[in-house]
Amino acid sequence: MENETTLGLGPLMKREREARGLTFAKFSDQTEKYGHRLSESYLYRLESGKKKNPTTQSLKVIMQTLNLSLDEVLKSLGMDAFLDKENMQTLELNEFVFPEDLFRFNVVRLTDDGKETITNAQKSLLRELIDDWYNTTLQVDPEHLYDTNDTFEKYCLRLSELLRKEEYLIEVNKENYRLIFNVEVMISKYEVNKNDIESELKKLNIEALYNSKSSSIPLNLMGDTWMTNKEDNEIVIIDKISEIANSYITD
Repeated sequence: MENETTLGLGPLMKREREARGLTFAKFSDQTEKYGHRLSESYLYRLESGKKKNPTTQSLKVIMQTLNLSLDEVLKSLGMDAFLDKENMQTLELNEFVFPEDLFRFNVVRLTDDGKETITNAQKSLLRELIDDWYNTTLQVDPEHLYDTNDTFEKYCLRLSELLRKEEYLIEVNKENYRLIFNVEVMISKYEVNKNDIESELKKLNIEALYNSKSSSIPLNLMGDTWMTNKEDNEIVIIDKISEIANSYITD
């Protein structure tokens, strides 16, 4: 029989789920009690090993649902070293590989109002800026470095344009399905609060929206039905359907 400390995450989930007499349907229902419902298919793929690298949020829900300890989960993920204080002192946790690690971590910027997440688009621009900075410094004669101010101004303008665009974007992640919503019309035209919109978007079935082949999906948000345009993983909210219909009505 496999020792508890050698169980992978899938076998650990299977053992605890079956010990509680839970089907995947019941397992899924119970995860909802902990604030984030995980679908039957997601739990099955995770348990069977077809799905790798669960999110931290999903792991937390699974731990609470099956009453798993942090020790058990870390061991199942092969992260025993984090349980050994002596090993922790020798782990190379301070090495940051640029630029790859920019996209592996949730990078934040400290502001007067707290923390602000740096988006992937901003990370791409930052990577380009640092690469350009190094190349310019290494290739340009030091006496002429002051002539490169235009390059810096170019990045400032691009970042300013990017921040203006992202002001109306809301990213929603559920069970590794990621969608970006452009809500400019809701904020600019109807003055809806961005935080309220985000709360409404998180109630949607993100997996179904992500997998939808339709390019035009009506969404019920804030008590209205909105017409949208979907392209890849971005959904642009165009306007209220009632408003669009009114534009075709003449006196």
